Amino acid sequence: MYLLPSQPRKEQSRILTSINLFPIEGALGQPWNIDTDTFGVKASPTSGRPGTDTRRGCLSRLSSIFDPLGMIGPVLLPSKGVLQKTWQLTLHWDETSPEDLLKDGNEWKEDLTLLNHVNIPRCYFPGGCSLDATFQLHHFSDASEVGYGTVSYLKRETVDGRVDCSFIMAKSRATSLQFVYVPRLELQAATIVVRMHRPILKEIDLVMSASFF
Repeated sequence: MYLLPSQPRKEQSRILTSINLFPIEGALGQPWNIDTDTFGVKASPTSGRPGTDTRRGCLSRLSSIFDPLGMIGPVLLPSKGVLQKTWQLTLHWDETSPEDLLKDGNEWKEDLTLLNHVNIPRCYFPGGCSLDATFQLHHFSDASEVGYGTVSYLKRETVDGRVDCSFIMAKSRATSLQFVYVPRLELQAATIVVRMHRPILKEIDLVMSASFF
């Protein structure tokens, strides 16, 4: 076993990283930067690879991005829309997509590597979490003709009046292939929020002064 010398915590983190005791990627493929203690997203460029301009290639790109917390849900919506259009056109899995779909898909692929710069703190409040503060859950939901989604935040207010908000998780969905009115989609988004509330409340294990929807 490797014994850490008597060093500050930040220096110990660098030592652990240098000797590669812990992998950069955490459980289930979620990238975790040990030095900054942040979660990220791993996206690889697909330009020039054979078969990327087909329905199979579009589905492969979406499946290759693991985002359990929903950090980049809005970024994935355009590709979901392209995939839906391939179903509407009844394209075969290995059939090249039409020019208009290729244009939309290529624009999305060009920006895909920018996701490697997305980082969200693993800890809700890196400076410490005093139980003297009050906590609230804030849930937001919205919908459009393209998609609908939700996002949840944890709000902390300390005794000295300081307010901090931290991202918890989000979910997004592309709209159905069949036409659905936006008010109905808004109700679907609100339903997702209600279903998210109870497990979030259970996992965070903090006494909430209020929850807002």
